[in-house]
Amino acid sequence: MSVFLEPLASYTITSGNTGNLGLANIPQQFTDLMLIAQFRCYTGSNNVQNLWQWFNNDGSNLNTATRLWGYAGSTTANYEGATFPSVLSLLNGGGSPANTFTSATMYIPNYTSNFAKQFIFSSGSTTNGTNQYTYRVAGRYNSTNPITAIAWQNDAGGFAAGTSIDLYGILRKGV
Repeated sequence: MSVFLEPLASYTITSGNTGNLGLANIPQQFTDLMLIAQFRCYTGSNNVQNLWQWFNNDGSNLNTATRLWGYAGSTTANYEGATFPSVLSLLNGGGSPANTFTSATMYIPNYTSNFAKQFIFSSGSTTNGTNQYTYRVAGRYNSTNPITAIAWQNDAGGFAAGTSIDLYGILRKGV
C-alpha cells in the first residue's frame, strides 16, 4: 500500500506568549492525520508542565486514554488510565534549560469516520542532564463526528517562541 502525505497546516510561534494553540477547519478528504510538534511552555518556574488536548473543542468526557510513561532515568514504566481532557504529556517549562523543547508526534487513523476515533501520541522531553520524560498515549475520541479541530493548552498558561505544529493528511491508496 502506498502512502501520500500532504501538508495541511503549519504554525510556529515567533515571539512572546501564545495562550492555547489550535488547528481548526481540518480538511476532510484524507484517511489519516499525522502531527509533528515541538512544544515549550512560556512561563512557569517548574521544569515541566502538563499538556492538555481537546478534539473539536469538546470539553466533555468523550476522550479516554491509556498512558505509559517513564522519567528521570528510571527503568520503571508507569501506567495510567484516564478520561480526557487529561494530561497528554509533560512539556519543557520555564525552569528547563534554554532552547529545549518537547518533541511530539500524533497519528490519528480514520479521523473522518462516523465511528469513535483512535490516536497514538508519543513525546520526549529533557529538562537537564538527568531528567528525561517519555510519554506514549493510546487514546480514543468517543464521538461519531469527524475530527475538524484539535486544541492544546498547558498549566503555565501559554506556549513559548519556537513552539511549532505541523499537520499532515495521509491518503492511503487502495483504501
